[in-house]
Amino acid sequence: MKSNVTDMRTRAKETVLKSRYQRLQRIGELSPDHAPPEAGELDRSNLAPPGSTYLCLEEPPISGWQLIADYPTKRVFTRPNEVLLYRVLERFFGPADLLGVAVREYIAESRSHEALPLTTDWGFSFQLSPTLVAEVRSLGRNTRHVVRCWAPDASHALKNHERPAAELERFLVDLRNAVENNLHLFEEKTELQASKAGPLARLSGSAINVSREKYQAAVRLLEATAVIQDTEEVLELDRPPFREGTSEALLLGATTLFLVSLEAFVNLLYEFLLRTDLDDRRHDRLITRLDLDLRILSLHLFCRGFVRQPIEPDSDLWNEVNQLREFRNDLMHGNVTDEHAFHPIQDGIYIFYYAPFRDYRGPSKERQVATRMRRYTGTIDDRFVRQIRDVVDRAQEAMVNALEPGLAAWARALFDQDVVVPPPLTQASPQLD
Repeated sequence: MKSNVTDMRTRAKETVLKSRYQRLQRIGELSPDHAPPEAGELDRSNLAPPGSTYLCLEEPPISGWQLIADYPTKRVFTRPNEVLLYRVLERFFGPADLLGVAVREYIAESRSHEALPLTTDWGFSFQLSPTLVAEVRSLGRNTRHVVRCWAPDASHALKNHERPAAELERFLVDLRNAVENNLHLFEEKTELQASKAGPLARLSGSAINVSREKYQAAVRLLEATAVIQDTEEVLELDRPPFREGTSEALLLGATTLFLVSLEAFVNLLYEFLLRTDLDDRRHDRLITRLDLDLRILSLHLFCRGFVRQPIEPDSDLWNEVNQLREFRNDLMHGNVTDEHAFHPIQDGIYIFYYAPFRDYRGPSKERQVATRMRRYTGTIDDRFVRQIRDVVDRAQEAMVNALEPGLAAWARALFDQDVVVPPPLTQASPQLD
């Protein structure tokens, strides 16, 4: 009885996808000569060591055909699950085509090679019509997934787009329905238990790079602000296309996200490098709930891999990080300071309302706050945001440079990678007392 239940849980429920579409088997030889652009990312990935060679099939499913559509799976499915997608296709159509693999010690003459684990790309191609092929495939070592559409002549297909569009849309609907009817093929609890207990345990700690995610969002807001300002300046309209204050709001958003990206970077270092004897909730308040400046100061004490303190106390960078921390607290907690207030000042029979956030503050105060970070949205401009970004960049670089070389390379890669994988920690990794 138990085996029958298990069989039912892993059996795919048939849909029109299986009967309506003909599988187009990919043929050809894996070769480094027609590697797709995504293969270049191998050198920056912790999943494949530098120096490996990426072999793949020729990019079009049919030689000479042209790409006319490319949809990331997140546009095809409301909540994509590529494991589930693969299992449905594999149970309906058999083993996937091996489209790419990273290898070690590739010898072109004998075509011998040793495949590296966790570096393969797969795909399923379907002949929708004599002039249309749909391809479901992975990219970038099975880290991104797309549905692509190919035709013999892209310009002709796009001119007569109604029929290809209708055929592709029907395929996407059938694909979505097939996945929806087989949701039982994936159960999170079971999958995670197997992942953490099996040979993939060393990769089970991989996570979204929240620091880069926030940093890139800040950069986009900064770019959007420049576009708005340029548009208003060039058009010189009596009525601007954006409401007053839009630029300032975007700049405030960019400032916030740069600050969050720095804090997230520190959190990632603690998450992946925390000393094993401190890896429990008893030390949570002592370590992860400290103020940002103290967490940066203490990295070399609580984390493995540091050969020195990241930032020297009382250094110029330390003073700037302190200002960031104060600014961050006022911003995030919505603190009301004297700078936000209007102060009545009487001169003779007249009462004036002085506002520090906008008015001249007198020689001594102006000198005092010349380098202090502003608190009022109306005083935040793109130059100020770039100042924040510069401090964030230098603080992150200081933390990376304080690591031993192997871990420094891992940490520096966080500036470019969307996914963080566990670092190459060894017993020899420094752990300062």
